[in-house]
Amino acid sequence: MAIKTTTDVSFVFKEGAGLSIPFTIAFFVRIDTDMDSDRYLMRFTNSAGSLSTNVFIDAGLVMGLTSGLANATGSTLVVGVWNHLAMSIAGVSAGDLKVYLNGVVDINPAGVHNDFVHDVIAIGASGAGAGNVSRQSVCGAVIYNSALSQEQIVRQSKQIAPIAGGLHTYSPLLNGVDLTDYAGSGSPQWQAYTVPQTTDNPPVAFRDMKRRVFF
Repeated sequence: MAIKTTTDVSFVFKEGAGLSIPFTIAFFVRIDTDMDSDRYLMRFTNSAGSLSTNVFIDAGLVMGLTSGLANATGSTLVVGVWNHLAMSIAGVSAGDLKVYLNGVVDINPAGVHNDFVHDVIAIGASGAGAGNVSRQSVCGAVIYNSALSQEQIVRQSKQIAPIAGGLHTYSPLLNGVDLTDYAGSGSPQWQAYTVPQTTDNPPVAFRDMKRRVFF
């Protein structure tokens, strides 16, 4: 199952996350309603809210990125279709920020992105307040304390469970009630502005058993 944001106040976020570069965030997302305006898929801000890194969709459902001088657009999403979305930041130089769509690099801007400690993380909104909320379904949110390789992100796109250790956050988000972070890293739990609904899950396994090798 997965969680579904059906109103402008039913997204998830965490405050005091203390997430620093390098890191990778990945989750499954499905746009459920075309809101015909700019809406956040995920947003990261510092505690003062003065710096941010944003992955969003515009009025035409074109995916975009803004972060300092790192501004670029990517693919057009389709309403009702599950996708795997990931963003990795390897360092603070130009080109170190990459946004992946279904395991393929979709956005890799040439400009230098913002460098800060990511204290507020929101999936589907502008932050802890109800702003620019996407009507979307989300499942399998995982954050690593490293910049995963493309091969690792491809593997992550095939299952909900984490594919490696070094976790900052892991929340299956299989229903609107259980937002637990199972990573055990001490990161604050996800919060919901209001309780999201539960919906059908993406067409992947919880764990991709095809990669297991037995001797």
